[in-house]
Amino acid sequence: MRVLLTVLVAAALCGWLSAGNATGEDCCTDEATVSLSIETYCDVHFLEDDATFELALSEGATEGSATQDFFAGANVIVWLSGELVPPVEAPGTWSCNIDGTEPPSVITFGPGIYDGPCQVNVSVTDIDPFETPAGEYSGGTMTLTLTVDP
Repeated sequence: MRVLLTVLVAAALCGWLSAGNATGEDCCTDEATVSLSIETYCDVHFLEDDATFELALSEGATEGSATQDFFAGANVIVWLSGELVPPVEAPGTWSCNIDGTEPPSVITFGPGIYDGPCQVNVSVTDIDPFETPAGEYSGGTMTLTLTVDP
């Protein structure tokens, strides 16, 4: 009887141990962290290749303007701003605006693609049709800038 009891106990233990292993229980584990790093990315550019703001005033005109379309997008919050440097020695009062927002104001957006009308307007006013010499005035620039929100 003792032998039978020992055999039954041994069989039960073997069955229990093998059943425990059969369920896929881990006998040891280790962990490592997983991370992802994405660098800041932004893009702003005029849609037209070699974009220019050509303001051509007809005779007797006292003001003029030109508009260019642009794209802006970022994967962080950014400030969109513009800076106009008028042509060298150009007469009149010069200004620019981005979708109606004049510098030094900025447009804040992101992350994502800026969804405004996406237009920059450069204008000149206060041209005296009789006192302003005719001719070409060049050397100005219109700069769009995206700055990461601090």
